[in-house]
Amino acid sequence: MSDSKDLELTEQLTKLSQAMGDVVIADVFKKYDVKPEHRRQLSPEQKAEIKNLVEDIKARVETFLQQTTTQKVAAPAPAAEAAPAEEAPQAKRFRLRVKRNETEATEPVAEAEATENNES
Repeated sequence: MSDSKDLELTEQLTKLSQAMGDVVIADVFKKYDVKPEHRRQLSPEQKAEIKNLVEDIKARVETFLQQTTTQKVAAPAPAAEAAPAEEAPQAKRFRLRVKRNETEATEPVAEAEATENNES
């Protein structure tokens, strides 16, 4: 069952890739005002080389997709089973220092307000 789904997905990706390539090529031809009569024909050797390149890229993509699919299946659920991480000592010291600085900054203001209220 999964083979038929993989085959269908591969066919869809192939069609999509071909369509995208056609769009890009047409856009480049339009950009540089290349008309069909000005295009030179590829030699059979060049055509064969391009076909070999495309087949090589397809094989590499399929291998990559199979590897990533295998890795996703084999990977455990990361956050569900892991215990919450303890705060690093440096981060804790920094957080405490910032908190202390905030309280020290507000204390003189509170003292000044208190003396102003007493004078009134």
